[in-house]
Amino acid sequence: MRSIVILALTFLLAFAFDEFSVPEGEDAPLTGPNVVVDLSSSNFTQFIQQHPVVLAEFYAPWCGHCKQLAPHYEQAARLMKDAANPVAFAKIDATIEESLAREYSIEGYPTIKIFHKNSEKPVEYEGPRQPASAIADFVKKYADPTWTPPPSDVVVLTVDNFETFTTEEELTLVEFYAPWCGHCKRLEPNFEKAATSLKKDTKIRLAKVDSTVETALAAAHNITGYPTLIVYRKGGKYAPYDGEQSEQGIVSTMKELLSLPSRELRNMNDYKNLFRKNDQPALIGVFQSDEDELYKLFIDYAYHHRKAFQFGHTFEKISALDGVQAPAIVLQQHSDVRSKYEKDKIVFTKANALESEFEEFVTKHQVPLVGVLTQENQRTTYLSRRPICVVIYDVDFSFDHRERTQYWRNKILKVANDYKDKYTFAIADEEKMSSLLKEFGLEESGEDINVGCFDKDGLKYRMEDDDEFTSESFEEFINKLIKGKVKPYIKSQTLPKQPIVNGIQTLVGKNFEKVVQDQTKNVLVFFYAPWCGHCTKFKPTYAALAQRYASRSNLIVAQIDATANDIPKGFEVAGFPTIYLVPMNNQPVKYEGNRDLDDLVKFIESHSQFKSEL
Repeated sequence: MRSIVILALTFLLAFAFDEFSVPEGEDAPLTGPNVVVDLSSSNFTQFIQQHPVVLAEFYAPWCGHCKQLAPHYEQAARLMKDAANPVAFAKIDATIEESLAREYSIEGYPTIKIFHKNSEKPVEYEGPRQPASAIADFVKKYADPTWTPPPSDVVVLTVDNFETFTTEEELTLVEFYAPWCGHCKRLEPNFEKAATSLKKDTKIRLAKVDSTVETALAAAHNITGYPTLIVYRKGGKYAPYDGEQSEQGIVSTMKELLSLPSRELRNMNDYKNLFRKNDQPALIGVFQSDEDELYKLFIDYAYHHRKAFQFGHTFEKISALDGVQAPAIVLQQHSDVRSKYEKDKIVFTKANALESEFEEFVTKHQVPLVGVLTQENQRTTYLSRRPICVVIYDVDFSFDHRERTQYWRNKILKVANDYKDKYTFAIADEEKMSSLLKEFGLEESGEDINVGCFDKDGLKYRMEDDDEFTSESFEEFINKLIKGKVKPYIKSQTLPKQPIVNGIQTLVGKNFEKVVQDQTKNVLVFFYAPWCGHCTKFKPTYAALAQRYASRSNLIVAQIDATANDIPKGFEVAGFPTIYLVPMNNQPVKYEGNRDLDDLVKFIESHSQFKSEL
């Protein structure tokens, strides 16, 4: 009987404390209903306006860190509820309130923001997540009615101060943005933090231009998408920013850009160390002094292209550069990728050269007859070298495997030398460039040697594996390719048995152009990736859009898996989801707005070739 009573009391106690569980180690006798308020799009704005200070947590039900935070967050809310300067605590289920999550650029969970009556924008919460007392102590400074947000370290540029600022500051990163741009909103906190960090110990400045207001500035810099980031140097020189957009990525990239992009070579060891990578050519400046005009051109070029080359310069006599008279610039390939068909060193000697003349010299000589294509130089160099043929195999220049690697490369060299005016040639490692094998549908080929080629328009061709790879069979394939006797390879899923489901037509590589180029239809295309969380969240909205236009016979609402199908030229799909509308005139228009139903309808109505029937 006694055990039954004890068991019953245990259940009662468990039930009593189930509604609110006090974290271990907290000295706060708190009971009763939860204090943290659940917000949705229907009450969010009203709640924020009613309270001077609100701590708002965006969470996901499945998020482990959110679950760990929950009891501490609840107890902190109770501690601050009746404080002298109270703070209201709220939470938003970001998996349900997607529009709020997009509006505040929520990308991870939990994300906590502080909404304050004295600040136009929410402040990122960067305090502790436990215990509750530490959370409460951190937010007390924001609870002070006299608190104001610190001034931004990001300089606002307009047509009035842009030129002066960017030409007089040592180094500036400028963001061209649009207020409605989701990617810009996601970048903003990282940009702000990086600006503050860099201002503390460097002369690097971060600035921004509202391109919807400063239209002349945006047009002068050919701004076509947002955000666009450009690096400016003292004196007015500028180049696109090509670093990461995280806080640390911006800080480290900009600090790197502050240093000289070329290493000074004082001896033969310095010279030899320049050839550390066989997939990047070396550009070596030989100068009398840093007052040489060619030196200034060289350094300026190095600032713009430091990721594509190994840069070095010298004012000394180095035996490996005997015969090179200063001022001059030497372009030299790594010994792994030089051949008997090519010069060891190619020298540029025009002392008063224009930038365009040097650029032309580099473009002509930077790619060896058969170079090594990698993930890095594919973007910086080879992407612009189409038409190109890539021979993919086990490329390994280590001591034990160098001979075999060069054996196959030598078979390619003769053909490459004969057809160098028609195609660029390269080799690629099948493991490191497995994505390239997949691009040509060759990941399951089982062959030791695979060949894939791109023409100038991006169409893909592959060498069939009927015969053994030899110089002769490779040359025969190149000949057929030049004569148009090889059919292009189109990566495509199979056509679905039921292509239209709930008003949405599923496209694949094989039928994409046929459907999209139908001049009797306007076609809206949603490019997605199966793994993309934002795409999954967007699908219900896209389904609602399809239903809204179900009666419109001259509008096709379509979707395509952009990871499993080739996308023709004219569609820039750099991230997911990406949406394009192709009106009856076949000129694709990219959608840049918010991913909500009303904005999508406005976009369709303003760009399609029909009058609204809705």
